[in-house]
Amino acid sequence: MIGWNFPSSKIVQQRGISDAGIETFRGKEISSLAREICQNSLDAAVNENFPVTVEFQRHEIFSADIPDCDAYKEILRRCRDFWRDNRKILGFIGEAIARINLPTTSVMRISDFNTTGLAEPFNPDSHNGGWNALVNSDGVSNKTGDAAGSFGIGKNAPFTNSFLRMVFYRTLNIKRERAAQGISRLVTFRVNADERSWGIGYYCDSERILPVEKIDALEKIFRRDDCGTDVFVYGFNGGADWHADICAELIENFLVAIHRNKFNARIQGESLTADTLKNFVARHADRLPTAADYHKILTDDAVKTFTRDFHGMGTLTLRVLLGTDLNRRVLVVRKNGMKLFDMKNFSRTLSFTGILELEGRALNEFFREMETPSHDRWEPGRCDNPKLAREYLTELKRWTRETISNLGAENFSDEVNVDGLGQMLAFDDGAIAGNSQTTQETLETPVASTPVRELKPAIDVGKNFSAAGGNDNSKTRQTRGDITSDGGLPAVRTLKGTRPRKTSATHSGESNPDGVDIVREPVGKRVACKKIRVIKIGDKTYRLILNVAQNISGGKIFISAVGENGDRENLSVRCINSANISGVQTVGDNITFANLRGDYEARITFELRDEQSYALGVDVVED
Repeated sequence: MIGWNFPSSKIVQQRGISDAGIETFRGKEISSLAREICQNSLDAAVNENFPVTVEFQRHEIFSADIPDCDAYKEILRRCRDFWRDNRKILGFIGEAIARINLPTTSVMRISDFNTTGLAEPFNPDSHNGGWNALVNSDGVSNKTGDAAGSFGIGKNAPFTNSFLRMVFYRTLNIKRERAAQGISRLVTFRVNADERSWGIGYYCDSERILPVEKIDALEKIFRRDDCGTDVFVYGFNGGADWHADICAELIENFLVAIHRNKFNARIQGESLTADTLKNFVARHADRLPTAADYHKILTDDAVKTFTRDFHGMGTLTLRVLLGTDLNRRVLVVRKNGMKLFDMKNFSRTLSFTGILELEGRALNEFFREMETPSHDRWEPGRCDNPKLAREYLTELKRWTRETISNLGAENFSDEVNVDGLGQMLAFDDGAIAGNSQTTQETLETPVASTPVRELKPAIDVGKNFSAAGGNDNSKTRQTRGDITSDGGLPAVRTLKGTRPRKTSATHSGESNPDGVDIVREPVGKRVACKKIRVIKIGDKTYRLILNVAQNISGGKIFISAVGENGDRENLSVRCINSANISGVQTVGDNITFANLRGDYEARITFELRDEQSYALGVDVVED
């Protein structure tokens, strides 16, 4: 007889609604559903010359067509009666009862193709068969080597997407065996006066608790003729935006695999393939804060590629793209093109994006031991040899960061926007805004070699000033190289990637022979800068372009070197010229000015006193 079977006993540990395996994916239900199921499908590829395809299709069925629906309603009522004094469980069970009593319900079907299907479905003692590992085991995985899943926890992800906590599995494997079975993960309830159920039930051959060859309700939804596996999530709770959510998660997690035609998807009849990937990325850009940049790496000819043999286990392949307003992250992927995590916390001074790929079975297997159950970071303590794992992880990260840093140094003459600076003012090589004279400024323009103590401005920015038109202290924000809430930031850009050298000085303003002063706080009220840009135009010569938030009737500009840890040290500079700021001159090691108009693009050419290249920071203070 086929039906629901909830094993029971006189001695049963009470099981509540907060199942540890299910709670792992709480709050990221759709993401987990897409990631975990597609990961299993990629690991089960039957022919790597063809892509694995996973289909997501939502079906609306009559609730009466839920397998053994009346029996399941009775089980829900027993759960409610047993937990009458538990508000949280009553809330869940109450919603499940309300949903199953509706005329229709949703079923999410996820089907894969070009996969092996699940092996040994009718052997209850098999520990290597895919069926038992997926359907009849908890915390068990039969995957070895460099396969992605290794904890046996991902199988819980579909249950978080069900109001009913009901999932059915079906397979047609390469031996042409057919099998189907349902699972429910509910709570403890009373079966009779002496026995309680532990809350986990099976829709199967009730006498032997084994799968059956066919379940008519599943065949009615979709009939399978090719090898593969189907997952049916009854009472699907994905919400109105599930289609867009699934698309975004597939791109986020399988971008490289899709691009290389190792993985395809069909979402409600719409095909996501290597040919359509670009359109999908553009359409879901608002949901893909990082994937759009990573996609550029896969399609841009300007990408730089670096490889390294890693202790004979395999090859690290790093692809890096420099540009404007890129995410400053490195996507780490395993050999099948699935995302592991984003490597973050790079210097803000370089705009880039990268992909790091682990190639080779042994290399993937070694780092797989470090993966957390959610497969989104590495923890060396999980390995059999945590000391070696820690050393190798540190080495991998160091090589990645140094490679990117060196690449930035080689391209230091290129202008780089810093993340967080807000919308930058476009550099116009033509006329300066508001100037009656046309002045050409290019990187090849010769620069005056003698300092100018004071210049007449091309525009008399001082004549519109008044006592009331000065700086509004209530709006002044401190800007010292970190992001402020109003976007006022100093300009920071990478030159040769070197760290500022620590020096000493005994008196304020005293300079050392290398031109770097001891760290000192600029004196005065710091001014919020809406836009700042620094461009290198010679060996020691730079052009500063800035736009302050409001009028300033006199102040100073401090140029500093910024270290990787954020430490700042003042640099000795001298002003060469300015076309549109009055009273600009060099005083000591800094630049002073008489007037600076708010919401106006100011330009200053200055020179460092040494030829060392730094990551530069800018502070503007009002006297």
